[in-house]
Amino acid sequence: ATSRNMVMALSYIDILTNDDACPVSFTKHTSHRLLWVAIMVAAKFYEDFYLDNESWARISGLDLKELNKLERKFWTYINFNINTKVDWFMNYVQLLLSYAVQNQILEEGVARLVLKTVFEAAASENETGYTE
Repeated sequence: ATSRNMVMALSYIDILTNDDACPVSFTKHTSHRLLWVAIMVAAKFYEDFYLDNESWARISGLDLKELNKLERKFWTYINFNINTKVDWFMNYVQLLLSYAVQNQILEEGVARLVLKTVFEAAASENETGYTE
């Protein structure tokens, strides 16, 4: 999974867990499953070549039938809408980097460099899966 897939997966989880109508909560019991299915969905949407569910099941340690069921539920919970606007994506990246700096996971200079690199890549990429 690419860094874009990871950011998108985190944003999907954020959206789901902050939606009062969604029955999903991010706990120590659900985090592993939720993270894997979110990464898988993002990879399927944003990548030209992606793994099949059987491969994702092996990598994640989840049973294939369970993973398939989780994916169907995930799509339903996000209303089959995973397209993202570039400015929303960039704001989310900035939010993650701010969190990393505040919690001393990254130095501020590194975070600025990452943000600049991501912004330039998003601006120059023609087929991003983002909407204008």
